[in-house]
Amino acid sequence: MALLAASFNSVPKIFGKKEYDEVLLTNKSLYTNLIPLVAGPRLFAAINLAVRKPYSHYSISHSLEILSLAPRAAFAVNKFNEHPIHTTCLVHGSIEIIKALVDIYPDSINIKDSSGTYILQHVSYMCLHDYYKWFPILQIFLTAAPKASLLTFHINWTLLHYACFIRLPMEIIKCIYDAAPEAASMVDTSNRTPNMLISNNDEYNEYYAAVMEMFGK
Repeated sequence: MALLAASFNSVPKIFGKKEYDEVLLTNKSLYTNLIPLVAGPRLFAAINLAVRKPYSHYSISHSLEILSLAPRAAFAVNKFNEHPIHTTCLVHGSIEIIKALVDIYPDSINIKDSSGTYILQHVSYMCLHDYYKWFPILQIFLTAAPKASLLTFHINWTLLHYACFIRLPMEIIKCIYDAAPEAASMVDTSNRTPNMLISNNDEYNEYYAAVMEMFGK
């Protein structure tokens, strides 16, 4: 243990800097031995490195290795009061890492990040920008924790309120609705159900009608 601690003292403490990259890539065996001591910080570092070329593939596989050898790393919290699941989604959304984190710690889906946002809000919003990447991630979350869609935020909105407000594609609305149909009857602080947040005008009348039919209204 003393040898491991001494070895760790030689590792740069500023995760994500060039010096850390070099140590991470050239001393993999050292870090593997140190996993029980510094699994949490190492996982955050590997996740953050996963967006930076040419380390992307290495860092994703390294993150998975850490989780395999030290599953408790999924419970770690960084200085921003974020868990690895938050960082992964906010940084790059690696579906491989997300699956591993959810398998180990599904309740992390129910925890707000440092800005007070639930991860389902972020992932739902990202579906607007990259449907094919983020919708499968949303499905993973709702399968693991379907009732997470009932968590309220902002002005007592559920995820279904938010999805209707930003008019997500019908496949996503259905996915959220199927996870917790009771959300369709929940009201916000202005006594509005999710469907009431959709403008029933010429531009959105077909969308509105489809949502109303889905909700049985």
